[in-house]
Amino acid sequence: MQPEFLTVMKKNIYSILISGMLACAFCGCSYLDVDPELGTTEETVFSNYTSAMSFLDVVYDANSGNNKTTISMGYPLYVDLLQHFYLAWVSTTDAADGGRLHYAQRNFKQCNLSQDILSSITFSTDREDKPIALAMFNCIRVANKSIANFPMLTNGTEKERNDLLGQAYFVRGFCHFVLCRYFGGMPYIDYVIGADDEWDLPRESAHSTYVKAAADLEKAAELLALAGYQRRNSPDNPAGNINNLIYPTVVTAKAVRARALLYAASPLNNENGAKDWEDAAQACGEALKSALDNQYSLVPLSAYASNYYGQAITNETFWVYNLKSKDNVQNFGGMLSYCQSKLSGIKGSSGTHPTQNFVDRFETRTGYMLRSEEQRQAAIAAGVYKDQDPYADRDPRLDLVIIHDGSPAFGQATVAEGCFNIYY
Repeated sequence: MQPEFLTVMKKNIYSILISGMLACAFCGCSYLDVDPELGTTEETVFSNYTSAMSFLDVVYDANSGNNKTTISMGYPLYVDLLQHFYLAWVSTTDAADGGRLHYAQRNFKQCNLSQDILSSITFSTDREDKPIALAMFNCIRVANKSIANFPMLTNGTEKERNDLLGQAYFVRGFCHFVLCRYFGGMPYIDYVIGADDEWDLPRESAHSTYVKAAADLEKAAELLALAGYQRRNSPDNPAGNINNLIYPTVVTAKAVRARALLYAASPLNNENGAKDWEDAAQACGEALKSALDNQYSLVPLSAYASNYYGQAITNETFWVYNLKSKDNVQNFGGMLSYCQSKLSGIKGSSGTHPTQNFVDRFETRTGYMLRSEEQRQAAIAAGVYKDQDPYADRDPRLDLVIIHDGSPAFGQATVAEGCFNIYY
């Protein structure tokens, strides 16, 4: 991470905290604090369940996301949807490249990150930008205000109270998890920073950030379990009210917690050796058990793609980001399509293209790895891989996510009915 980036992040965090202390409390705008001059006090807001929930609710869909301070800024798909050809996150990895040469290849993969580019994914609020850091720090402050003022809440059912507090802990843990994923270890802000408090907070290690996020997510899971909201109709009809699915449940909290501890245990962040892996394994087991206890299940392999198109929700889905805007329909198709790579005025038309490195991660059907020439020769010697027919007898998931020469064409049941000829 470049020093200039650290400087601008510190400066903008200060701006967030200052503006938050001046913002309005209970209206349609993005608020973080209350303004007594408007006749609205913290006690007025947080003593009533409806207004307290409205205060927290801003993190999910503030002004339909137009003020760019919602937790959706941390979702990779949301980042991809509005960046057009400029930056799809998968294209910054070894797994894929964008069809158009731009930010991902020219800047991220070449380590050529100007302050303008860094600003566009941290604090800038221009139309095409995704201010991830701005959004996460704002949401953390909303969560901290909700937690700190929770004792004022004197009405609402026990389920509602547990649900509100559980959501607040979830938001705080999730946002720190997102910040750490994108930018590395962060100060873990678990209290409301006041005007006279120290704002120049030290960054923690990534391991520490993930572990503290996991603790908040565990607290969230406990409270959300007490609340007991399923937020869906039934396994047979999982969608229910789709607008309710943006809110976390115990399953959501357990799943994100497991991911946070898995990242903490990874070789990049591990601080406690095997103990970190044991903690991650236990968290993953708890997340799986929670999903099964709540009757979630995988759709059949033949219907795998229904998780991505054709229907709104499947029984695999336990947390939903619902794109309400119609502004990005073309872009949505373009970002997820291969091999749409023409250069035109259509937003998102550059597409996303898997690299050979990614394709090689799919083993043979019998488990032989193909990541090196030595491994390929071993698979050839075993009679399970042919250089001239490289996609035969591979892990079946390859055909679900990779379009290659010979893949069945869209809408066709078999190769005989029509297939892709990449070299045509």
